[in-house]
Amino acid sequence: MEREQELTRTEPLDRYGLGGLHPVHIGDVFNEGRYRIVDKLGSGQSATVWVARDQYTNDSVVSLKFLSASETEKSHIELSIFRMIETMNLGHPGRQHVAKLLDHFYHEGPNGIHLCTVMEFVGPTLFDVLDVSPGECMKPNLARHVSRQLLLAVDYLHSIGIVHGDLNHGNILLRLPDPDEYLIFDKPQVREVINTNGFPLGAGYPKYVIEPIQIAEVWEDDVEIFHDIQIIDFGSCKSFTSFLDTRPDSVAHMPIIFTPPEVIFEKPFTKAIDIWTLACVTYTIATGDDLFEGGQRDRRDLIPEMYRAIGASAAPWLMDAIVDALARDVWNTLPPIRFPLWDDRMATLEERVRFNIFFNKKEEDSDEDDSNTESHEEDSIGKNNVEFTELLLNYLKAMLVVDPDKRATTTELLELEFVKDLGTEWLEVSDLYKSDTNSEGEEAQTDEADLSNQMAQMTLRRKRTS
Repeated sequence: MEREQELTRTEPLDRYGLGGLHPVHIGDVFNEGRYRIVDKLGSGQSATVWVARDQYTNDSVVSLKFLSASETEKSHIELSIFRMIETMNLGHPGRQHVAKLLDHFYHEGPNGIHLCTVMEFVGPTLFDVLDVSPGECMKPNLARHVSRQLLLAVDYLHSIGIVHGDLNHGNILLRLPDPDEYLIFDKPQVREVINTNGFPLGAGYPKYVIEPIQIAEVWEDDVEIFHDIQIIDFGSCKSFTSFLDTRPDSVAHMPIIFTPPEVIFEKPFTKAIDIWTLACVTYTIATGDDLFEGGQRDRRDLIPEMYRAIGASAAPWLMDAIVDALARDVWNTLPPIRFPLWDDRMATLEERVRFNIFFNKKEEDSDEDDSNTESHEEDSIGKNNVEFTELLLNYLKAMLVVDPDKRATTTELLELEFVKDLGTEWLEVSDLYKSDTNSEGEEAQTDEADLSNQMAQMTLRRKRTS
């Protein structure tokens, strides 16, 4: 094992101890010798996730998740969700894009009893995929293809009465064609854990912490072959009935930038929250940017961003919600209203979508061989990309409605052109951004020229929030 002085993606040690995470090490074996730990996939507030070999099935690669002892006490919800997925609406096309439970067991350790769930090993997170993609986004056809799969997955969950509650690019995986071909398990990066007071470490703490496996480095040049998604992490899922009574502490781990308006105002939660978070994920997939920024601790910082992005149509509901929140003593003070002189988060949705797609096309062109510079200067953003922009905007606008009662449903969204089935022929096209060279090229050039003039006035900050 390689030892590193600075590891940036390891979990804090205060998550261990009585009631906390279970200390796991490379080579550990669990469930009566069946699962052998070979590397680490990642960690969260209440769990660690590991790459393991199933020694009962020819050393096949699986994903093994260890819940903290305190979360295990509430784990019946997640297990009931898996049982619903296993038995309900089996013919739905979105079911294949939802993680399924292969096995589960309980392990007693120094910090308590831990639920361990075993699932198929799929691949990297969407976050990792975007990190190695040009412009930190997907090309148009791939973006539409993946967006359709995401929508089908959410539609499936809603069809069996389940709200996911925490859709984000860390809970979406892209499938590796062959894990053994694309992953290297024999060089985990570790850092030894030492008790600074000189006493031996307690049994509840790991001997070393491990950096999650860097899957992205293995397939950086092959992004387009990862076109099959799967939604994971059902710890925040609820049935429709129980979700209506859920209070905001149940979404405490939801990234601030994905927060729907009704969560900010502590209104009843419904399946509409999945539609809002789906819009945030789709925007990132298509543009390489985050739709909202928000504050570090106060979700209310999103309110002016939402108003600016959506426009005047959002004002009546937002104003009524602010007054209602104050009347119900949800807040003790008014939310901070911060309008900087200029900030990319304060641009309208349409301005930001058009700019980002234009920017990514130009960025891709600048990476091409210098010998092609002249032809690229004459090239345009292309009719296909102009069409992609309009389809994306129509799709996002249907989801980004502040009133959850008026937000589009999955059934309504499936009728929109952006997520129509593209088939598989596009997977064989090497340049999905290829511009038109037919008689319509002149018109496409004009579109780009107009867009260029508009965006020359803008200095949007491109920033992705982890």
